[in-house]
Amino acid sequence: MTENGTPDGPQTDPGNTTPPTQPPHKNDDLKPVPPSDVVNLGSYILDEIAVMTEHALDVGVSIPESVAQNLQTVQGQIEQQQKPSFELLISIHNALSVLILPALPGSLLFLKKQRKETIFGAQNLAKFLGPIPIIRHMVLVSFFALAAFIYLSVSSQINAIELGKSLFERDGLAQVSVSLFLLSAAAIGGSFANLYKAYQFVDKGTFDPNNTTTYWINFALGLIAGFVLSELVSLDVETTTSRPLLALLGGFSANAVYKILSKLVEAVGAVVEGDTAAQVAASQASIRAKATEQNLQIKTQLANNLIAAKSKLVAAGVPAETLNTEFEALMKQTLSSS
Repeated sequence: MTENGTPDGPQTDPGNTTPPTQPPHKNDDLKPVPPSDVVNLGSYILDEIAVMTEHALDVGVSIPESVAQNLQTVQGQIEQQQKPSFELLISIHNALSVLILPALPGSLLFLKKQRKETIFGAQNLAKFLGPIPIIRHMVLVSFFALAAFIYLSVSSQINAIELGKSLFERDGLAQVSVSLFLLSAAAIGGSFANLYKAYQFVDKGTFDPNNTTTYWINFALGLIAGFVLSELVSLDVETTTSRPLLALLGGFSANAVYKILSKLVEAVGAVVEGDTAAQVAASQASIRAKATEQNLQIKTQLANNLIAAKSKLVAAGVPAETLNTEFEALMKQTLSSS
């Protein structure tokens, strides 16, 4: 209530049925949302320049005096909180990129960031398993595959008799145990191949994090190739280690199994194409024979028509000597034409 006895707040007319206007309010949903992943190009180039300079100094690469002067200029501008020019940054970046070859600036920056990664809050555990995620994952997969291989090898279902049987001769628990045993061997080969390949790229500083998915694809191909090679390829001499060894080799080199299958497909295709070629050749020979026969019939009909025309002309009083000469030439031309 106010001092005059009137109620607080806005007054409304009882006879006015128009609803009161609502005060304007701000709609937060209509606000422009700033992009969250805007890349600061200048900072990114500076980060790559810094990591390339560190790498060049670590491996003992000589940095030219002109590049060193440009680096000093950029450092001074940063200390004075000034923005270095893009032309200067690009010039330094291009020069350092050539100096650190075959290493790549993006790979070096990625590896540097990965050194600070932790696993369950422990940085030492991350360093122990590997410098990058794909290597850590493959190390864990290889440990699991080794454990499974050792555990299954002591099973009563894994013996020379069961390993000597083919895929279609086993049944029940023996089939499952042998299949898992061979898959674990293929997993060991696949993880070993991926670890070795990734290590080579990391060691040279050329690892591309965009290709991480290809390592898992190669691992899956290795599992398939190892299982197929160990189960579907028959050996003259069966030993206890022959099938696990084939699974290991197939997992290690899925490309080799792919080439083997490709050669088999090419061989089958060659047989099919050979039969097709023979059929085509026979068909073409039949067509040529029919064409020759039809041509001979046409020539014979033309000759008969010429002889009939000659007889009519002689009967009409045309000299026979002239007709004989002309008609002999026409007969020879007709019968000799192809």
